[in-house]
Amino acid sequence: MNLSLRFVTPAELDQWLATGIQPGVVWHHEYPMTDSLVGVRMLRLADAGDHPWGFWEILVTEGSEAIVIGDIGFHGPPGAAGTVEIGYEIVPTWRRRGVATWAVREILQIAAQHGASAVEAEVYGDNPGSSAVLRAACFTQVDEASDRTVWRHQF
Repeated sequence: MNLSLRFVTPAELDQWLATGIQPGVVWHHEYPMTDSLVGVRMLRLADAGDHPWGFWEILVTEGSEAIVIGDIGFHGPPGAAGTVEIGYEIVPTWRRRGVATWAVREILQIAAQHGASAVEAEVYGDNPGSSAVLRAACFTQVDEASDRTVWRHQF
């Protein structure tokens, strides 16, 4: 299994929202997921998404074809304290194979290389899989409410 990340430009995101397709990109049959579309809309409504603080597709290459099996990205550029928030999602048939952990570790490297001081992620509801991903990527739990838990990775 060969994994890679591909940055999706704001222009590509706009085309995706307008047409429902992304020319030249092969999507897994379970992709895009509802939360993926919500994330893209949020980025574009905020006029955010410039490199690297935007939307990244997670691709798996098997043989000669790269297929999008999920996404990960920043909710925008770092705030005044240097903290960025991430979100991610993997298609169901590719979960529990280490893909999300790999992608979170990769996005942490991107954040560090571009000057972020910390990365946060929120886990909503009872989602032990996502919490395990964040623990494996050296995040620590920093806040908990009835409907969500906030995790942080400090550089």
